Amino acid sequence: MKKLFAFLLACMMLLSVTTAFAYEVKTPTNNTPEITHTLTLTEDGVAELPYEITYAFNVTGGPQIIDPLTGDVNSSVVNPTYAVENAPDISSIEYGPEDIFTSRSCTKPLQIDWSSVKIKEPGVYRWTVEKSVTHTSITGNPSNTKDTTYLYVYATDNAGTLVISGVYMTTDGTMKDESKKGNFVDEYPAKTLNLSINKTVSGNYGSKDQYFAMAVTLTAPSGAASKSVIIEGVDTSVPATAYHQEQTNVTSVTLNGGTPVTVNLWLKNDQTAIFKDLVFGTAYSITESANDGYTVTTAVDGDTEDVKKENATVSDGSLEQSTTVAYTNTKEATVPTGIDLQTGAPIMGLLMAAAMMLMLFAGKRKEAAE
Repeated sequence: MKKLFAFLLACMMLLSVTTAFAYEVKTPTNNTPEITHTLTLTEDGVAELPYEITYAFNVTGGPQIIDPLTGDVNSSVVNPTYAVENAPDISSIEYGPEDIFTSRSCTKPLQIDWSSVKIKEPGVYRWTVEKSVTHTSITGNPSNTKDTTYLYVYATDNAGTLVISGVYMTTDGTMKDESKKGNFVDEYPAKTLNLSINKTVSGNYGSKDQYFAMAVTLTAPSGAASKSVIIEGVDTSVPATAYHQEQTNVTSVTLNGGTPVTVNLWLKNDQTAIFKDLVFGTAYSITESANDGYTVTTAVDGDTEDVKKENATVSDGSLEQSTTVAYTNTKEATVPTGIDLQTGAPIMGLLMAAAMMLMLFAGKRKEAAE
């Protein structure tokens, strides 16, 4: 009996020791360690503009268990749900006009809900994450609009206690050092717009070969980096006409944030000057002078303004879309087609006098014949 009691006591002690060394289920938290996302605007961007980017992160499928020695999927694991259960939920992340950018970059923490994740064994766990940009006002076709990223979690043994020693995200599926926070970056070009200035000449005295002087003032938003803007559609060399001497047109202009720059252009009928890739929010003012008797009608994207007889100015304090400003110059005059009243009155008097003389002469001849 004593031997049986000793045996049972030994079994109970063994079970208690085994229980003591079992790991407590571990759930990662949002901030240990924190993953951050950085949006960087390449080229020339302005921080306060409404880029309106929303990232939707959707964790797909169960986790893979990675061999910490090789970085490959551990094929010897036959029951992965014993080691880890469920997947985290990753919230979308938005960037808007209220965000502060430094050197064209803004960083935010990525919010991850780990509440349903239960890790029971030491190991490296990897979830596949589909990252998708659901809305953007940025031009171009960014290569990373939608791609696959990977979320890694390191669970390690620390003197018999299971701890989360590393959390990070990567796009190449390669295991990193577990101390990495896993900050990752998306890059997009800044939103740019075009400003087009079109010239049309009409009327029976309008000259299709005449060039008209256009003063264009551009002001890039405060904070925008220096940028060279190409001007397309103009004649580099403008020949002399009856109304002006020989002129030249520039084909580019450099803009600096907050500093107005004026470009003098010469345009003739059916020409359109295009300022390419202006930064979103650029202000402009266009003034045509020396109209030489023309009346001018202006239209912004087809919205016609009143007829102007002197200098014609069109302006906008902030470009938010590509815009076309059309100038139509008209010169009409009535072409003489007959005798006017000043010369017609004496001639009519002479004709009436001649008719009366003929009638009088014919009457006298008739009396003489009788």
